Amino acid sequence: MATPRPDRAVTMRDVALAAGVSQATVSNAYTGSGRLSPDRREHVLAVARELGYPGPSGAGRSLRTGSTGAVGVMVTDALTFALEDAAAVELLRGIAAVGEAREVALTLLPFPVGADEAAAAAASTRRGVVDGFLVFSMPDRHPAVEAALARREPLVLIDGPRLDGVPLVGIDDAGAAREAATAVLDGGRRRVAVLVDRLSPDGRAGVADAARLREARDQAARERVAGYLAACEAVGAEATVIEAGAFSPPAFRAVTAAALALDGLDAIFAATDAVALAALAELDARGIDVPGQIAVLGFDGTAEAARVGLSTVDQSLVEKGSQAMRMLLAAIDRTEPESVLLSTRLQLRRTTAPGFG
Repeated sequence: MATPRPDRAVTMRDVALAAGVSQATVSNAYTGSGRLSPDRREHVLAVARELGYPGPSGAGRSLRTGSTGAVGVMVTDALTFALEDAAAVELLRGIAAVGEAREVALTLLPFPVGADEAAAAAASTRRGVVDGFLVFSMPDRHPAVEAALARREPLVLIDGPRLDGVPLVGIDDAGAAREAATAVLDGGRRRVAVLVDRLSPDGRAGVADAARLREARDQAARERVAGYLAACEAVGAEATVIEAGAFSPPAFRAVTAAALALDGLDAIFAATDAVALAALAELDARGIDVPGQIAVLGFDGTAEAARVGLSTVDQSLVEKGSQAMRMLLAAIDRTEPESVLLSTRLQLRRTTAPGFG
């Protein structure tokens, strides 16, 4: 059997010579294309394994077919956010399930808060060797989204930003938040803290005034807060919006502590389950009864919320991810997907009224 020189990497040509086949046959053995018998395919792959050949390179495939076989998922935070946040994990699970079925890889493109947005946008175009982009809840006017659009490759938005002519998968955040808040307020709660991780990616923490709310760049957070406030206004409840300024459990517990300084506080409406779960931990540490003294409402419908009995808005995150991926793959296949608004379901559990969950 022919062997390559030990001072260089094994190539497809080496495998072809050793197996007594053409390079096209080696390629077909890996891709499953062409009319190759199972025995012949296994022979080629066995020779490749013996030689230590890792398989055709993605760059080579891109040059031959014009496709990388990968899509980019853009998120507004460090990579740890996508790997640790329960809502993001469930969404990515849905994306990955569809990708695996179609043999499409995922490339995560994180944009940490505090990083220079223009520099991050440039970096995304360099490392994003992909056939299209899924944009997960990026802020309005983020240069990375503009850079992705400038590449003229298929792109699907998840939650936001909302752009004319660009397909989006989302929900009625404001309507769902208002429905959930109304259900809790119907129980008589009248002093509310609306807690949000951040309204814009600038790290600002503390009470958000009307101007801050108008300037908010995060689509989902802005609409959920608006829905909560509309419900409070409808019944004359007093509400204060407070930002954590960062996406981390310590920041969420700190914003909960700030809310506890409000006189007569009897309800916390959180923009995400992650914020609500941290609030529950802080309240428990202080010996505050939930829901006896303070009711807590989340938003997302994560598995952890169900486990602890957190009242929340279930937005079927796995299905949202799957739908977005199907739409992007359709766009890559030259169809034009239309925007989709998915339904939500209010889950009232023990944190807003005893006897639920």
